[in-house]
Amino acid sequence: MFDVAIFTDSTPEESLHGQGGFQFQSASPGITPTHEHAIMAAGLIHVVDPTWVRQPDPLTHPPSCHYRVIGDASYLSRGQSTGDTYTGRPGNQLTQTLVSSDGVDFVPYRPAQVFGAARWTIQKAGSKLLDAWATPLEIDGEFEVAELKRTLLTDSWAHRSFAAYLTMVEQSLGQPVKKLVIVGDDLGTVMKWIALGTLFLEPEVARSVTFSALVKDWLPANVNIVATDPVFGTAPSIAPGTPYNIFDLIKRDHSPIEASSSAVQQSEWFLNLDPDDALAAVSLARSWEPVVGPSAATYASQIVYLGGSADKVADRDTALEVLAQASASDISDDIVMYADELLSAATGAPLTDGGSAERAAEAGWRLLDSEAADHGVQFLEWSTECFQRQPQLVVPWSHTSVSAVLPADRTPPGSTAHSRVTQVLVRLLSIAPTDALADTFTIAGIIGVQVPPGQVATAINRFADLCVRNPDLLDQSRDYAFGREIRSATFADLTKLLAADNAQATADVIEGRWDWAAPSGGALACWLAAAALGRRSPDDRLSLLHAARGGDYPPEAWGLILSGVVLPKNAQLVADWIKYSGQIGPEMGQWLSDNIEDGLRLPPAEAAQYRPISAALVTLCQARRPILDPKMEQLANDISWLHTARLDAYKSIDSQRNSALRDFAKYLNDLGPLFIPEIGELLIEASDAQGVRDLTSSADTIAVPAMVHHLRRLFEGRDSGHRRYAFTQAMDLLADGTGKQKRSAAEFLTGVADSREGRSTVDSFRRKLDPKILEEWDEFSAQKKKGRMTRNLVRGSKRLLGKED
Repeated sequence: MFDVAIFTDSTPEESLHGQGGFQFQSASPGITPTHEHAIMAAGLIHVVDPTWVRQPDPLTHPPSCHYRVIGDASYLSRGQSTGDTYTGRPGNQLTQTLVSSDGVDFVPYRPAQVFGAARWTIQKAGSKLLDAWATPLEIDGEFEVAELKRTLLTDSWAHRSFAAYLTMVEQSLGQPVKKLVIVGDDLGTVMKWIALGTLFLEPEVARSVTFSALVKDWLPANVNIVATDPVFGTAPSIAPGTPYNIFDLIKRDHSPIEASSSAVQQSEWFLNLDPDDALAAVSLARSWEPVVGPSAATYASQIVYLGGSADKVADRDTALEVLAQASASDISDDIVMYADELLSAATGAPLTDGGSAERAAEAGWRLLDSEAADHGVQFLEWSTECFQRQPQLVVPWSHTSVSAVLPADRTPPGSTAHSRVTQVLVRLLSIAPTDALADTFTIAGIIGVQVPPGQVATAINRFADLCVRNPDLLDQSRDYAFGREIRSATFADLTKLLAADNAQATADVIEGRWDWAAPSGGALACWLAAAALGRRSPDDRLSLLHAARGGDYPPEAWGLILSGVVLPKNAQLVADWIKYSGQIGPEMGQWLSDNIEDGLRLPPAEAAQYRPISAALVTLCQARRPILDPKMEQLANDISWLHTARLDAYKSIDSQRNSALRDFAKYLNDLGPLFIPEIGELLIEASDAQGVRDLTSSADTIAVPAMVHHLRRLFEGRDSGHRRYAFTQAMDLLADGTGKQKRSAAEFLTGVADSREGRSTVDSFRRKLDPKILEEWDEFSAQKKKGRMTRNLVRGSKRLLGKED
């Protein structure tokens, strides 16, 4: 229902409010004081150009039409010049205004079309009370769509300029607004152009487009579209760079402008097709614009209404974009309505690149979560067929799907749709590249895929192989389908790699990247426990290893247990591990044999630090435990043989022909530093002079420090008999021994003489010494008194620097 008001020069008797002059002369009951104020204040009243009163016929003044939206009400007015006022003054006018507070009143027309309504009178009413206009209105046929096309788009200029004109209408609504200025000398024609332009807008948007036509002062008019008549002498000239667009109906020209892609397409539809069909497509495009943008909306509307284009790839991409964006928007109902057409276009060309695969992912899951879920299932199945030809596309598809997929509310477990989606994901898992497996298993978890694990065993094993190399993929926050089976396979693979001493797997475990898996138990937990032990200090490792039970740590975990050890400094830890594990694998064997060989090249005192390892190797060989590196096995056997030979030699220590001693000397080779105490004992104690000479020769530079070591060990022990024995033995060797025996005896005795404690020890058993030995000792001690301070300083320095022999 439109309320109506007439504003003109009135006598007090004619006036609606009893006052003379320009007043509301009549109105329908719905017109309120607020409406009256808006009509007068908002530029809706016809304005007579003051200079026009000098024209011979004032009634030739161009009529006008205005449209405003103020608050909740829409105002459409038509006005014209009526000559003189009732007092005889020139410049009278009459304005008839329609007021509506309900946009439905304009349906099915746009405000500018209502200019052609049949009930306009634009003259004084016979009474103060007017009837409101019932809707829908009857309008002149010239303002119907078909007639607008027929009467306006009549020549080549109109055809060429139509897209530009529609673009100007779009820009008049932009931010910022770029006003559209129409130049014309016929109000009816101007209103038809305004009507035609607003037909290409959504009805609600069209009702917001304000306009004024025909007016002299077009520039200050605060409207979207303004029209002026050249007769006023103020019509603008077309020039580039103006803040407004000009569409000149008289000169058949317009401002230079690049037509928008939507305007080009929509103008072509309107010019070449049935106008109602074209506007239906335009209406759909306009309703989708806020969601997908003008270009995609126009293209999608063409797909729906006009069957798309010859470019199937472009149709596909547009359909995918619309399905992806619109399915989760306010126009999702439209997507359901046109799902057949859009899906047909979306599947009209196969997916061939990453971009199309990503859009397909968004489109498929959005459809699946809409009322068109069946179409979503069909589309996912079609996508899978494309991926079977190009499996690499599963990578971008799955990556996008992780954020696009939603729990299967519309395809609940047990439904046919859920079963079909499950089969889609099972097929994808079978063809997905390794890089896509994490995302694909994630999607399957979200959807709730439940099939026997055997159906996807290959994918599980492939993914497990990837997870072994990328521990973060099994982060506890990731909820994969078949998560238990994936973890089980991964842990089994990781355990195998660790047992094979795989460098990357070992590094990951040492760095703690798998610590979260420790509660899983089983063999892997033992490996992780070994890694945790390997991160402790060597001293802590020693104590914890002593407390460990058999089976706590896998024998193959040597690389973890011994992580960061330095030889010979941490030789005891290595020895204890050998005893604990009871074996030496190939990799540890190679590592250990290389270290021992390098260690044997060190000064004897440093090389001797490997003795704990040599003792552990003897234990291993005697127990016939496996040593799986040939080089290490030979070295261990050599050490063990020498150990046995030394024991046999000691059993025959008093023999004048000690074959074991001679064999020990013969095969000692470079292993002497590992037997320094044993060599010293044999050289001091053995009665086989030839065997002693042989051992002295083979021990070479080790012989002297070995004998000194043995003498000191006895002399510094608790047994007084051993102390006296060491002293007298040294004195005997000093007098009658071989060259190296004399040197070792002299070095030992010099140390005793230089030490207050040593001298005191000798004094403790002086009365038990042979007088001759005592005499020789006193003489030796007196000689060594000279230079004692210097020697003690040297010994102290060596101790401080860790270089004492």
